[in-house]
Amino acid sequence: MGYVDYVGGNDVDSKKYKKIVPVFLTVSNEYFKYFGVLLQSIINHANTACFFDVIVIIDEEISDDNFGKLEIILSGIDNFRVRFLILMS
Repeated sequence: MGYVDYVGGNDVDSKKYKKIVPVFLTVSNEYFKYFGVLLQSIINHANTACFFDVIVIIDEEISDDNFGKLEIILSGIDNFRVRFLILMS
């Protein structure tokens, strides 16, 4: 197992945020658009005083197109980070 990539803020300034909220999900490349909808909904309703560390567990490659869409969703959002944890068999 290992992190393959991340999108969003790298460093969490613990003094800036009241709390760090871990979010764990699993997604496939085919269902990535639904992950984008879920993430956008969380962003729209999130407390900006919290930092959201989203960890996505995958067992297949996510397309560059989907990564690009994720970068668009997270552009200008400082309190979110999405990391991908790949499971290898």
